[in-house]
Amino acid sequence: MARYTPLSSDDDYANVSVINGGVLKTIRIHEHFKFISMLSANLSGFNLEHGEYNYNIKKEVLDVLYLEVESKIKQHEREDAESLRNAIKLFMKNYPIYHKRYNGVNKTTKIEINKRNLEVLREYLYKYELVVRRLHDLYGLDTRYAEEDAY
Repeated sequence: MARYTPLSSDDDYANVSVINGGVLKTIRIHEHFKFISMLSANLSGFNLEHGEYNYNIKKEVLDVLYLEVESKIKQHEREDAESLRNAIKLFMKNYPIYHKRYNGVNKTTKIEINKRNLEVLREYLYKYELVVRRLHDLYGLDTRYAEEDAY
């Protein structure tokens, strides 16, 4: 990843770090996809570290990954991805996953999950993830495969 090359042969202590930005980008993308996989295991869970529900975090991370490839894609691919992004955003706004139920008898509030909304959102996010992964694969932003290195 990083190697050090002397600036001059007279001064062995004057080193400069040469970093391959493509490798760092690949690592960053890999870490994002790994994080998405972890979030998918408990999509309705609340992430204390981020202070947000996992489904919101997953959508935001998918947006970041989409933006990594967005400048390279064709217009029809952009329109398809943007249409899906907007549909997810609209669904999340209009069909909440959690809702509060107030019990007037004992004056308590209970937070309940809307399982139907969660399943629809899960499907939307799954489709969005497939689109983003396909675009990364199509435009060479995924990790290299071992058989590619042989050529």
